Amino acid sequence: MPHNDMAQLSLWEFTARVDGYGRANGWKTRGAGGDLSESELAEMGIEGF
Repeated sequence: MPHNDMAQLSLWEFTARVDGYGRANGWKTRGAGGDLSESELAEMGIEGF
């Protein structure tokens, strides 16, 4: 996609493309809590993941 076309994308479209590119190329992703486990999040009072 040429640079001019990239400038026309909404923020949502751009981040979706970056996410898709990363998934297709094996980027490692973190869950909603990052590197923290569910029990560590619960200790901090964060629940619902």
